[in-house]
Parts: sequence; C-alpha cells; structure tokens
Amino acid sequence: MLWWSRSTEPKYRGNRESYRKVEKVCDRLAAEILMPEDTFRRHMEETVMTLASVQRLAQIFETSVQSAAIRFVDFLPFPAVLTIWKQSGTEELFLKPGWTHRNTHCRPYTYGIQKNKEARYIGPYQAFSSIRPIQTEETLTRTWRENIVGSFPDRRSVDRLKRSTFPTESMAFGSGQNRYVLSLSYVGERYNNSNSLAEEA
Repeated sequence: MLWWSRSTEPKYRGNRESYRKVEKVCDRLAAEILMPEDTFRRHMEETVMTLASVQRLAQIFETSVQSAAIRFVDFLPFPAVLTIWKQSGTEELFLKPGWTHRNTHCRPYTYGIQKNKEARYIGPYQAFSSIRPIQTEETLTRTWRENIVGSFPDRRSVDRLKRSTFPTESMAFGSGQNRYVLSLSYVGERYNNSNSLAEEA
C-alpha cells in the first residue's frame, strides 16, 4: 500500500512547480503498481471511454481518481491530453491548472494550457458546480520542434507553436476544499477545430 498524506508533503517553500512534478510522479507510480495494464485494459473495454468511467475504475482498483485518470488516458486509442484544475486560495472561485498528461499518441507534439489573462476556459468552471461531465471547446497550445534545412554544423531547429481549440470533457471530483476538475481534450487532427495561429518560438 502506498501512503501519501498532507503531513508528509515536501516543503518547497514557494516552488509549486517542483511540488506538482513530485505529485504527478507519485500518481504515475501508483498507476503502474496498483493498476496492471492487462487487467485495467479489460475493465476499460467494458466501459464507455469518457471521464464518467474513471471514478468507477478508481473504485475497482482502490486507487485515487487522479491515478486512475492517468492510466485511463495512457490506454485510450487516440491522442488525448488530461489536465487537472484545482482551487486557488482566494474567496471567489478561481481554478488554476496543475499538471497535464498526454498519451503516446500525441507525439511528437507537446500540449499545454495558456496561462494568461486572455485565456478563457469555460468547461472547468461549469463542471466544478455540476455532478455531470461538461462538453466544451477549449484552447490548448501545441508545440513541436522542426528542423531547418541545412548542412552540419549549420543545421539547426526551431520550436513551433500553434493555438487550437479541441473538444474537451470536464468533470469535477471530491468535495469542499479538496474538490478539483479533470479535463480531457481530444487532440487528434480530426478533432482540431481551429487553425488560428502558427508562430516561430
């Protein structure tokens, strides 16, 4: 049995990014040990492949919803990105994106959340006050590395960035101060609804 409690959380003194990385590693470790691939895949085949099935899978394997969600995304047969949204410490409801997790079907792309004032994410807020999954279109940034034509030693590569909207399912779990939202974005090319921006980083 793996134990992880608030009293044993590492104190990073403001380094929240480091804590999020540790938190994600712990969830991945729990997923691989407590949810063997063959058994988990078999149970997935018996359910609808949406976030609504994750809570049931977590109950079957006696793991956290977050660990089950990561395992769930890993075994989806199409490109998908999972994002966790948690409450901030303000009085008014404000959700902040934590870690994101993409499955191997997403390669060679990396996906992320826009962390600026212009970014508007409707689904997580609607899901927070609902008991059902919410379907919306959400914007993600997609980055990849592209090689520039040239011969060694002058050959170089640049990072490309594109913002696009994708069908996203959001669902809330937990209660009180421990309530959070998971968003699952379907990021395959056939799901892409925007060619809004492509720029060189």
